[in-house]
Amino acid sequence: IDNGSVQYVDQAKPAEEGVIALSPLNLEINNIQLTDPEKPVRFQLATRLKNVDIGLKTGIWLDLAKEAVRLGEGEIAVGTGRLTFDVKAAQFMGEAPEIDAKIGSQGFDMAGPLALIPPLPPVLKVEGGPGLEITAQGTPKQMAATVKLDLTPMGIFQEGQFAKGIGVPFTIDLAADYIEGDAKIDKLAIDLAGTVVMIAGTVA
Repeated sequence: IDNGSVQYVDQAKPAEEGVIALSPLNLEINNIQLTDPEKPVRFQLATRLKNVDIGLKTGIWLDLAKEAVRLGEGEIAVGTGRLTFDVKAAQFMGEAPEIDAKIGSQGFDMAGPLALIPPLPPVLKVEGGPGLEITAQGTPKQMAATVKLDLTPMGIFQEGQFAKGIGVPFTIDLAADYIEGDAKIDKLAIDLAGTVVMIAGTVA
């Protein structure tokens, strides 16, 4: 698909607020085949929303004999921000597929996402972009996850309450487990310029 368009109209909102338009919309799918699990289908989508370029590209590996699928070498782009991802699922046709997922960014530029949401309050200012690493392993009933967020490259300012300049160390490190409806925080470490807060516990 070249230079297509998609428009969504929410009639419950004023005309100037209720229209979401994706244009141009470009979609490309290559190497469509299901016989060789070593050769991925290539998927690429590119569009524009509110003058922000948005893109998604990934390889799709499918092994029906092993009930295994992988979305890998993937990238999500919002403006100049980039997220990479690799997601694997084994026994995906069963009741308890096994998932292994990784999502990350070396420095996700926030300018694009901020342009897509309502404006921040005037007293709040954000500069730069965070480093991010997320992992998840397990099944829908039992999952282990980690989140590492590096806000050091960012400037975060809230007038009269909080100020962190670009380059001031600020990291968040989370490790958690989910088992049958219960979530356990194994570790939540918040480090701001050498001051560390540690949290752990169970959320039922």
